[in-house]
Amino acid sequence: MNAARIRIGRITLKEGGAGLRVLPARIMCKVSAALRDFAIELDKDVNPPRAMVSIAFWPGKEVPWVADYHIHWTTEDGYLPHAALMARAASQIAAEAGAVIGSNIALDKLGYRTGPEDAS
Repeated sequence: MNAARIRIGRITLKEGGAGLRVLPARIMCKVSAALRDFAIELDKDVNPPRAMVSIAFWPGKEVPWVADYHIHWTTEDGYLPHAALMARAASQIAAEAGAVIGSNIALDKLGYRTGPEDAS
């Protein structure tokens, strides 16, 4: 017996159930793999997040060192309306970026390489 399948984007509906694929495995790069792993971990959580902010960057088409980006945010939590969510995300990124930049400066001064492979 053939299962009825309806394909909507990356969602396949079959026999009344649904399967969802996040970032198919054909996308092979370090950034996409990290995003896939992050999404898988969030999906396993019994108390999933109620809000999110994401930013993805690409080398600029005209000027490679000026990054093109795509930003997405959403919230379903009354305590984290969009304005509060964006303020929280900005402060968190600033705090963590400061720590990473400071540690990279210290490692550089000690003679360690902190290039793209170790930058994360």
